[in-house]
Amino acid sequence: MELAQRLKGLGIKQDSLFWYQVGGRGVSGGVAITYGEWEIAVEEKYSAFTVAELGEMLPANLWNGKGDKVRWLSIDENEDGEWNIEYAYECRGVYDESVQTAPTEADARAKMLIYLLENKLI
Repeated sequence: MELAQRLKGLGIKQDSLFWYQVGGRGVSGGVAITYGEWEIAVEEKYSAFTVAELGEMLPANLWNGKGDKVRWLSIDENEDGEWNIEYAYECRGVYDESVQTAPTEADARAKMLIYLLENKLI
């Protein structure tokens, strides 16, 4: 839920198929992932974006402002004791500091979107 909270804090529109719901009907002091409309009386709520929803938010390319493509999206899996999704923008086959890894593709995409927003690249 931490990544969902950060995305909301960065101003990402809260429009998703699923939601993290903190408190409210049927959630006694914990967190639930709900589908559809938000409960009216909830303590907190955050979009729980799907891989597809996050993919629509991420640019396929980054440009340098002069019309030149300087980075493009690369998605790979690496094995470091466990499988991680590597989500990066690369330039001429060289990865830079934008590489984001996570145990799920949705988390890796969310981390990349956070990186791009925090560094004002989109």
